[in-house]
Amino acid sequence: MKIMVVDDERATESLFTQRFREEIKSGTLDFTFAFSAEEALQILKRDSDAEIVLILSDINMPGMSGLQLLKELKEENPKRAVMMVTAYGDEDNYKKAIAYKANGFINKPIDFQDLKSKLLDCLKLGAEGIQALPPLEETTEEEKAELPITGKILVVDDEPALEALIRQKFKKQIKNKEMQFVFASNGVEALEAIKKDEEIGIILTDINMPEMDGLTLLSEVKNLNRIFRSVVISAYGDMENIRTAMNLGASDFLTKPIDLTDLETTLNKIADQFRCLKKGAQAQHQIIEYHKELEIASNIQKSFIPKEFGIENHENHIELYAEMHPAKEISGDFYDFFPLKGNQLGFICADVSGKGVPAALFMVMSRTLVRSTALANPSPKECMREVSHYLCYNNESAMFVTAFYGILDPKTGVLRYCDAGHLPPYIISEDGTIKKIPKDGGIALGVIDDFDNEKSLYEERTITLKKGDTLFMYTDGVTEAMNRQSDQYPKENLEQLLRTAPHKSVEALIQHVKDDIETFAKGANQYDDITLFAIRYLGEENE
Repeated sequence: MKIMVVDDERATESLFTQRFREEIKSGTLDFTFAFSAEEALQILKRDSDAEIVLILSDINMPGMSGLQLLKELKEENPKRAVMMVTAYGDEDNYKKAIAYKANGFINKPIDFQDLKSKLLDCLKLGAEGIQALPPLEETTEEEKAELPITGKILVVDDEPALEALIRQKFKKQIKNKEMQFVFASNGVEALEAIKKDEEIGIILTDINMPEMDGLTLLSEVKNLNRIFRSVVISAYGDMENIRTAMNLGASDFLTKPIDLTDLETTLNKIADQFRCLKKGAQAQHQIIEYHKELEIASNIQKSFIPKEFGIENHENHIELYAEMHPAKEISGDFYDFFPLKGNQLGFICADVSGKGVPAALFMVMSRTLVRSTALANPSPKECMREVSHYLCYNNESAMFVTAFYGILDPKTGVLRYCDAGHLPPYIISEDGTIKKIPKDGGIALGVIDDFDNEKSLYEERTITLKKGDTLFMYTDGVTEAMNRQSDQYPKENLEQLLRTAPHKSVEALIQHVKDDIETFAKGANQYDDITLFAIRYLGEENE
C-alpha cells in the first residue's frame, strides 16, 4: 500500500522509515514523502499512476497549508483518502478539515503504535475500500434535537393543575429521563429550589403568584452567578409584564391557556439554547484554565533559559546574546550556554519538533540532558550521541530535536562543534564577510539510536575563530517567518543584516534582525518559534 506523508519537518522521513522499517522491508507499506503541500501536488501530478491510496498531511506548514491541500485534493477527486495530522484540541482546524471532507485525524505527538494499527486496518480494506472511507461529519441539527436536555426544568406556578398537565404531556420523556422537572408554587419556593439544586437550568414561571411573583423571581435569579434560560407564562395581551420579563432576561413567553404542543416546542428550543450556553461556558472555563496552565508552563520554561549574558571567568574574551520568541505561549526552541572544565564555554541552539506543551516538555528534558551530559563528556560528538540515545529510549511520542552544539575555548578561539540536523550557523568576520559553517548532515536527536554502532551518525569538527568573528545561530522560524501574503522571510535579508554585524554589539545585531522580521511579517501570525543566538570572539587583549 502506497502512502504519501506531507510534512515540512524533514526528520519526519527518518522517523517513519525507522518506525515502519519491518513493514517497509516486507513491502507491506510503501511511503512517499513531500516536504510541502506544493511538492505533494507536484508528485501527484507527475506520478499520476503511482497508486498512492492514502495521504497523511500536516495542517500547519509554510506556504500552502495542509487544509488548502486537502480542499484542492478533494475538489479534484472526492474519493481521495486524506487524513490530517494536527495538535490535539485544535478545534478550529478540526472543523475546517471536516468541512473539507477529511477522512480522519492523527494527533500530534504521533502515537506510532496507534498509527500502525490504523494503517494496517486500512491495508485490510484494500485500495477500493480506502477510497470508500466516508468523510468525517459534524453532528447534524436532527442529531442535536435528539440529544437529552441538559439541566432540570423548574416549573413555578400556584395552580396545581399545571403540574398534572406537564407530568401527563411529558410522561414518556420523564420515564426515559430525557426531561427532569422540579415544581414550586411561588417565587420563594422556586428561589430555594434553585439555590439547593445546581442542576436546574431552565425556569418556566408564571408572572402573577403570591409571596413572590415571577418578575421578582427573574430579578433575583439574574443576580445569581449561574446560567439559566427562562420562559414566562402570562395572560393573553399582558404585553407590559412580558416586556419587563424580557428585559429581566426571559428568553420566551407563553400565554394562558397554555397550548401543550406550543409548550413542548418552546421547551425544546430553550433546552437547545441552554445546552449551547452551557457548552460555551464550559469551553470558556477550559480555555481560561488552559491559559493559566500555559502561563505556569511558560514561566517554568523561561526559568530554564538564561537571561543574564555576562560570562564569568572568561576574562572578557567573549560577548554573547540570545532571544527566543515563541509562536504560541510556550516554545519548543531553546538556547543555552554554560561553563565547562578548562574555562571553556559550552553552548547550544536547538529546535524541538511540534508545538505546545508536548514540545515544551521535550525541550526541558533535552536541555537538561545536554547540560548533564556535557559536564561529564568533553566531546561534542559523544555528547550529542549520548543525548540522542536517552531521547530515543521509550520515545513513543516520536519527537525529536535539531541542535547545533559547540565548545569554545575563549583564550584560543578554537571551536569544536557537532551539528545534529540543525541549520548551519553563520560566521561573520570583522570586515563583514559572511560564510556558513559546512553542514555535516548529522541527524536530529531522538530519531535513531546509534549508541551501540561502531560508526556514529554524528561528526565532530573544529574551526578557529579569529578576533572579532561572530558566530550567529538561529532556528528555522527565522527563514520560515511569513507575511500576510504567505511569503517567507528572504535569506538575502538576513545575510544583508549579518554583514553589518562588525559595527554592532551582538545584542544590537539580534535586535536588528528581530525588528526586520517583524517589519516583514506585518503582524501576520507565525507558525514557528524564532530563536536568535550570537557569540563574538573578542580575542586576547594584546592581539
